[in-house]
Amino acid sequence: MLMIIVALSGCASTPTVRLAQAPRNDAGFKPPAAPVDTTAILKISTEMQHFLNKEVRLQARQSDKKRGLFDALQRDSKVTLDYDSSITKTAAETFASRSGNCLSLVLMTAAMAHYLDLPIHYQQVFLDESWSRVGNLYVSSGHVNIILGTKNSNYSAQLDDFNTLLIDFLPGPQAYKQRSVSLSEAQVIAMFLNNRAAELLAQNQIDDAYWHAVAALQTEPNFQPAHNTLGVIYRRHGDLALAETVFRQILATEPNNVIALSNLVEALQFMGKPTEAALQLAALRQIQAYPPFHFFNLGQHAMAQARYAEARSLFEQEAKRDPYNEETHFWLAQANLHLGDLSEASRQLSLARDHSTTPGAQDMYSKKLKALTALSQQR
Repeated sequence: MLMIIVALSGCASTPTVRLAQAPRNDAGFKPPAAPVDTTAILKISTEMQHFLNKEVRLQARQSDKKRGLFDALQRDSKVTLDYDSSITKTAAETFASRSGNCLSLVLMTAAMAHYLDLPIHYQQVFLDESWSRVGNLYVSSGHVNIILGTKNSNYSAQLDDFNTLLIDFLPGPQAYKQRSVSLSEAQVIAMFLNNRAAELLAQNQIDDAYWHAVAALQTEPNFQPAHNTLGVIYRRHGDLALAETVFRQILATEPNNVIALSNLVEALQFMGKPTEAALQLAALRQIQAYPPFHFFNLGQHAMAQARYAEARSLFEQEAKRDPYNEETHFWLAQANLHLGDLSEASRQLSLARDHSTTPGAQDMYSKKLKALTALSQQR
């Protein structure tokens, strides 16, 4: 069983029950390569100030700053922004690269709003569960957006209620229709630090990952995903007893937390406690019949043994569970290609490209799609 970590923004709300303070092991980790500077996360750059003074303050003379910022980012193409989930960036880094994941883009917008003295509200949006893989980590993804203006008491998360404007960088109308909850700025900062901890862990930079997870908990002590990330860091570092403690602390407040329970099972197995691990696994399966990527992994095994029809069926089951995972569509394309269905292979490659979240992946799928189209025309 691979470890599961909550890595991307908005995956879990902060529990109302206070979590126990997670154990620290500062002496067991090397100092960070660079200090963890939380003030840099929302710091506005000179380039951003110039943009706002030119594109937003000028428009504000005709309307207002709130509408000016909204139009500059979402309507008038004053700045072209690309979605890129490869790394979580600060506000300034996001603007400089003109790209970022939903959290990075929200932080950039928040920094701009602060500069313009606009009130803002952060929101966690509850979308369908989505998983991805980074190395040997499984990642549960969430979503956040931002509201410009002051919400009234019966705010309904629509685009505009005359007092507010919702900025959401998720393509399509999905997020506008979903349930959401408000987040504090401390929670959003903790999300950033937790994301960076997970990204560093995926790169095997365990010491730096530890200090980012610690900073996340110092910013928001009750931020549950950071507790889980810290537990996974302890597990990777060999601090198994500390990892077990952290996962059990999470489960003490939320017994049905499948992420913490999955990680506890894995830690117990490595600690040589098979009986306890089996009991926890049985509890987990009562909540979650199949783990993330269950059918996907079986499909890959079938592909390796050239059982392409079986593999296609398994990948199709995985696609039903998570229709937005690019890897599943890519492997479905390969299975269909082996079965001689070039039309379906092309359709699945198109879906893989459309659901990819990094420019590199989009370029790769586009090239494969072009090659497959050329092959189809030769037949």
